[in-house]
Amino acid sequence: MSLLHYNARSLLPKLDNLKAECTIFKPHVVCICETWLSSDIEDNELSIDGYRIIRLDRNRHGGGVALFISSNLSHKVICLGNGSFECITVSLQFGPCKVCVCLLYRPPNSSCDFLDYLYDVLCSIDISLFSNFLLLGDFNIDFLAQNHPLFSKLVCITSSFLFHQVVSHPTHFSYSGVPSIIDLVFVSCSPNLVSCNTISPLSTSDHMGIHLTYKLPTTNKRPRTPRRSVWCYSLGDFDKACEILYNVDWDTVTNESDIDLCWSNWQRTYLSIISQCVPQKLLPRKKHLPWISLSILKAIRKRNSLLNKYKRSGNQAILSQYKFTRNRVISELRKAKHVFFKHLQTADDKTFWKLYKTLTRRESSIPALQVPNYGLVC
Repeated sequence: MSLLHYNARSLLPKLDNLKAECTIFKPHVVCICETWLSSDIEDNELSIDGYRIIRLDRNRHGGGVALFISSNLSHKVICLGNGSFECITVSLQFGPCKVCVCLLYRPPNSSCDFLDYLYDVLCSIDISLFSNFLLLGDFNIDFLAQNHPLFSKLVCITSSFLFHQVVSHPTHFSYSGVPSIIDLVFVSCSPNLVSCNTISPLSTSDHMGIHLTYKLPTTNKRPRTPRRSVWCYSLGDFDKACEILYNVDWDTVTNESDIDLCWSNWQRTYLSIISQCVPQKLLPRKKHLPWISLSILKAIRKRNSLLNKYKRSGNQAILSQYKFTRNRVISELRKAKHVFFKHLQTADDKTFWKLYKTLTRRESSIPALQVPNYGLVC
C-alpha cells in the first residue's frame, strides 16, 4: 500500500501539482489537510483520474480535509467529523486485508477538547477488525521539541491504542527557520511499515509531504494497467467483410418487436463480422495528463532527488538548487497546461474528443436505444 500526505494550504490552485505527484508515486490513497474548500466547489472540479474523493470542508480561508482513494479499492466511510473536529475515517479493502485510515487536521488554537473528540472516535471503532490502522494528519503538536502543552496527552491517547509515531524528519519550517514535526503518522502495526519519508511540499506549501509505504499481502505486485483495444483498419480485409455482410439475413436478425433487443442483435452481429475481418491490438492506457511532458516528469524526479540529497547533507547550495528546480516545475506545469488548452481552442473535433476520452477514460460506444412502451418503428 502506498500513501501520500500533504498539507496543501489551499488545494484548488495546487491541483495540477497534485496530479503530477500522483503520476510519479502512484499512491493508493492521498490525504490532504487544509484544503481551504467550501460547498460551492463541486467534486468534479477536484477530480483526479483513477481516484474518488471524500471531503470535509470548512471554508475558503482555512481548514478542511480530503481523501483521494484509488477507484480500484472498495471503501466505507466510518466516521465524518464536524465543524469543530475535522476528521475523516474510512475502511479500505485490500483483498483479505482491511486497513483503516483516519485523517484529521487540528488547528493551532484548538483546546484539549479536540483530543477528547479524537479519543471518543477511536473508542467507537473496533481496531481489532483491521490488519492495520493509520492515524495521520497535521496535529500542530511538535514531536521534535515535545514542549507543547498537549504533547503528553496525545502520547497517552495513542499509546493506549498501541500506536507508534513513524515520522522522524522535520515536516514544517517556520518563518524563523525553526524545524518541527507537526505532520504525524501513527500506525498500529509498525513491522509492516516499509518506509516513511518526507518528500517535496505540494507546490509552495510550507509543509513537507509524506510518502508512506506499507507491506500488505495483496499489494506485493501492482495490478497491471488496463489496456485498450484498437482496430487496425490498414490491415483489414474489407472485401471479405462486405461479402459476409451481404450474405447475412438481416430480416431474421432484426425480427424482434422490442426495439432495444433488435438493436442489440444488429450490433452484436455486425461487430462479430468486423472482428473477423479487421485485426485488433492492445495498447497500454496513458496514465498521466496530456500536458505533462517527459521533460516535466524528468524535472519532478530531479527535484525529488535534490531534496533527498539536501536531507542527507544539509548543504545550502543543494537547497538552493532544489528551490530553483521546484519553482521551475510549478512554472512549467502552469505553462504547459495553458498552452495545451489554448491550442485546443483552434483544434478540430477529433482532437477534442480524443482529449475527452483521455480525461474521462470512457470507451466510445453507441448506447442502446431506450424507447419505453414502443415496438419496432419501421
